Amino acid sequence: AGFKPGTIAITAPLVNPFTFQARREGDTLVLTGFVPDMATREKLLAAAKAANSGLKIDDKLAYASVAPQGFEAIAAHGLGLAGKLAAGNFSLSGATYNLSGAATDAAAYEAALAALKALPGGASAGKIDVLPPEVKPFGWSVRRGDDGSIILDGAVPGAAVRDAILAQAAKLYPGVKIENRMQIARTAPEGFAAAASAALDQVGKLKGGAVRFADGSLSISGEAAD
Repeated sequence: AGFKPGTIAITAPLVNPFTFQARREGDTLVLTGFVPDMATREKLLAAAKAANSGLKIDDKLAYASVAPQGFEAIAAHGLGLAGKLAAGNFSLSGATYNLSGAATDAAAYEAALAALKALPGGASAGKIDVLPPEVKPFGWSVRRGDDGSIILDGAVPGAAVRDAILAQAAKLYPGVKIENRMQIARTAPEGFAAAASAALDQVGKLKGGAVRFADGSLSISGEAAD
């Protein structure tokens, strides 16, 4: 009694490197590592809940100083991706941004790639290992539309293969409408790129024809042009 509170200053311990992690475990997003203060913690918890509806948030964060420049924006960016990936794991070590996991569908994979091309200011890319969705059976096709267009559909193993197929189609069929419905996925059989290239060449010899590729087997249907 008789004492009046004065100025109280408590400094969080200095941690180097300053780390932060969001790890998906089933239907739970586990947050570990450090935040610089209570206000930042509350903002990141709100960001985690907003970006990952349906997931439980397990808060195991502690306090430390000094957070890297732009920490809150960088951490919020990673929180928006980790929960959307199977076994998603986002981590920061200083300002180095690491992300791994497997997309559950093609749309999630494309969204993740787009987000990773636009990291917040201050962040630098570290280990990035985001896998496309797994597709079984792995199917792909090229066919002639009723209007004579070339329709490309199904799964491809990567952006480079997809771009090569589109470039070949444009070269083989100048002036013809090319409709791209291809999506990136895992588990492509060996020799897929060569088979797709051959299929593109063959479909041009058919009227209203189609060439389909499923787990290593090719099927051709249609009417010969002559």
